[in-house]
Amino acid sequence: MWCALFAAIAGIGIWMLGSATRRDGVTDWFASLTPGTITALVLLLTGLLALVTGLIGLIRRAQRRLSEDR
Repeated sequence: MWCALFAAIAGIGIWMLGSATRRDGVTDWFASLTPGTITALVLLLTGLLALVTGLIGLIRRAQRRLSEDR
């Protein structure tokens, strides 16, 4: 699952930076960020990471229970 997450992040990064127009758009977006926006994005990404980690933990726990029942 982590592999898919990292592959998606890499794919989006390559797509965004693959063209001069998109690269300029990303540069303009980064330049327009305020400290409040940066804080909100960091909190959002931290929450997303916690959510994904929790989901992986739940899936792993369910798989272990199923293998113990057999």
